[in-house]
Amino acid sequence: MDNEYEFDDGYDYKHEFEVDVRKVVLINHELTLEGITRAEAEEVEKLDLTDEGERSVASWIEGQHDEYRRAATNLALVGLVTRFHHWLAHLANRIRGKANQTFDRSVSQELHFLNSHLANSPHQPSDFKKWIDVLDSAIHADSKASWTYDGKPRTIEPRFVISGDELNFTEDDLKEAFENMLQAIGWYDHHVEKWVVAKHGPQIFMGGKPLFP
Repeated sequence: MDNEYEFDDGYDYKHEFEVDVRKVVLINHELTLEGITRAEAEEVEKLDLTDEGERSVASWIEGQHDEYRRAATNLALVGLVTRFHHWLAHLANRIRGKANQTFDRSVSQELHFLNSHLANSPHQPSDFKKWIDVLDSAIHADSKASWTYDGKPRTIEPRFVISGDELNFTEDDLKEAFENMLQAIGWYDHHVEKWVVAKHGPQIFMGGKPLFP
């Protein structure tokens, strides 16, 4: 199948959400990791690894750059969830017919709203809670596995924990989150379109966008 989207970098995209996330989040993440690896190699190459003391320094450098990689992946998840929220709000607004309260609503609220209008959704807010918890840990809790917010304890899933109380969100975890969100956006887009057509009739498009809603 030919790539039907404007952004063509050799991938066969399933949905415009995938194009958006790759442009805004994933390519930046890949380039950041490449830069970290390159900087790490340059630092280690300056050392004499036949010397025990300098081998110790090399291990410290590698550990520091592992932390940079973890931080980069955490931030990529933040970007991914942000774009997911944006797309959910966009789809929910097609049903609402307006964009009121978009910035006051959470991912969970938008999913509840969509599910209240679309029957038999395979996607529930609880399915995405683990990703929201990682985002909140990275942004609000210094990437800790547990913290307190508004007097209530918050935790992330044990599989995302390293060294007792440190968030360890991996590239594989990021890929899993992206695939889950891509499937959800694809499902909601298809069913929102069916809902709009059933309520308002076939849509008229101008500039690639529906005139209503």
